[in-house]
Parts: sequence; structure tokens; C-alpha cells
Amino acid sequence: MPRTAPPRYAHLAQVLSRQIQDGQYAIGTLLPTEESLCERHGVSRITVRGAMRELERQGMISRKPRVGTRVLARSPQGVFTHEGGSIDCVLQFTQSLTFRCIAMETVQLDAQRARREDLPTGGDWVEVRGVRERTPDEPVLYSVHLVPGPLRERLEGLDGRLGSIPQWLAQQEGEEIVEIRQEFDAVRLPRAAALALRVRAGTPALRTRRWYRTRAGAVVLMATSLAPQGRYVFSSVLRRQG
Repeated sequence: MPRTAPPRYAHLAQVLSRQIQDGQYAIGTLLPTEESLCERHGVSRITVRGAMRELERQGMISRKPRVGTRVLARSPQGVFTHEGGSIDCVLQFTQSLTFRCIAMETVQLDAQRARREDLPTGGDWVEVRGVRERTPDEPVLYSVHLVPGPLRERLEGLDGRLGSIPQWLAQQEGEEIVEIRQEFDAVRLPRAAALALRVRAGTPALRTRRWYRTRAGAVVLMATSLAPQGRYVFSSVLRRQG
């Protein structure tokens, strides 16, 4: 299946990351200003800011108002940080992670699994197993996606995709994601997930379960993701209104 091109901000982040690794920007020095980067790379300020956010998430830079953007490390650090303060943040956090499909099959949910996944029984579902990775050597998350059977033909081109899979599916149906329910708990990695993530079975992990609903109220995808200890951080800021 053809691989989709990365978003412009992700491509710029890769370019800047390589320049940092090559020593063009040394640790402790400041990166050029946003305006300068726009001119050098022929991109918008929005693209530059997106690239800066990605490098900051990788632990390579720090940004401070009235000071600038300082280089902290020559290579991405081990923890992937996801800021999840809104629906858009949740949908966008995979923009820099490629989905590599491991297996896809049609399944029917028995009563026990339907209760466990909080999904209706009966009907076909497509179970997609895969990993989210920075590079082929850097898997971050192992995921199991359950997609309604009628959407199976929409999954063509899934392998190698960047960005939100539920958002992509909803858009193909002329819909949008308006509700995300999510749950977090601690588990130990089962063997299949551990093999895909290149760690030992039984390694402590964060399990995230999310249900994505469209405006019509339908679940377009239910995802269970596993991240081994030390690879993923979920960050959220809550503010009281008024």
C-alpha cells in the first residue's frame, strides 16, 4: 500500500532534527527565530510552530518567551509526550507517528468481549492490530482497533498512515468526530504486544482505551493502545471556567 506523505510541520521537524544531530545547531545554542525559519524553508509560521512543538515533545528543544528556542539534546529522547486537553489534541497527537499494520481480520464480538469493549454484539467488526512508530526502529504504541464491518473498504491505505485513524475514517464518511471517551489503566504487556514493541512480555505498560463517536452517534472506531513504561506520557491541563 502507498505511504502517505508526512504533514509539512512533521517534515520540517525531521529536517531540523537532522540538522541538530549533524551539529549545525549545538546543544545549548538557540535556534533561528520563527520568522527566519519561515524564510529559510519557505513555510508558514503555523508550520514552524508545529515543528517546534514536535521537537519539544521529543525532548530536543525548550521554548521560553522572550528568550527563544534552545537546543537540549542531539537526538529524540525516549518518552513520547501527548497533550490531551481537547478533542482536537487527542485527534492530532499521532500526527508524527506512522501506523504500521500487523494484521487485519473480520471478527464477531461474543457477549463477553462486547461487554468488555462496551460495544454492541452482533454484526461484523474489523480488528486491526499494529504499532505506532517514530521510525521503524522506534515503536511507541501497540494498538488494537475495532472498526465497524461496513467501513472495511475504507481501510485501504491504512498501513503507513500518519495522523488520526478515526478522524480519517469519519471524514471518508462525510462525518466528524464530536465525542471521545477515554479510559486509562496500568497493565502488563501480553506477549504479542511485547514482541511488537521489542520489550519483554510482562513489562509494565499504560493502557489507553478510546471510543470515537461521530455526530450521528455511531462509534467509528474503538481503540486499545499499550505503551511500555518510559515511552509515553499523557499530559493534560484542566482549567476552571469563570
